[in-house]
Parts: sequence; structure tokens; C-alpha cells
Amino acid sequence: MTSPELIGVHDPLLVVVSLVVSVFSAFTALGIVPRIISATSASQRYIWVSLFGVSFGSGIWGMHFIAMLAFK
Repeated sequence: MTSPELIGVHDPLLVVVSLVVSVFSAFTALGIVPRIISATSASQRYIWVSLFGVSFGSGIWGMHFIAMLAFK
């Protein structure tokens, strides 16, 4: 017997938006990698690694948040 709480559908438009956010975030984060490699000082490297983490983390969080909104 299936409980009604386990039945749900996804809104296709929000799923596509979630995927677009995920891909954009990944390309943005990967675009920062050459700057990390070419950093000349430890402080520059720390800043670029921090920006990489913020970009990648916020993209993952945003993708997950939108995907959760897509589920009804």
C-alpha cells in the first residue's frame, strides 16, 4: 500500500531551469581554475579558491533549491 505522501510530480520548466543553473555554475567555477593556477601569491590563490568555492557551492545550492520547488 502506497501512502499519499510518496506520490508527486515534477514541473518540467523548473527542472530545466535547475539544469541550466547547474551547468552555468559549473562552467563559471571551472572558468576560475586557470586563475587559481596562474596566481602568483598565496593570497591571490586563496581569493580565487574562495571564489571557486562560493561559485560552485551556490550553484549546487541553487540547483537543489529550484529542483525542490519543482517537486509537487
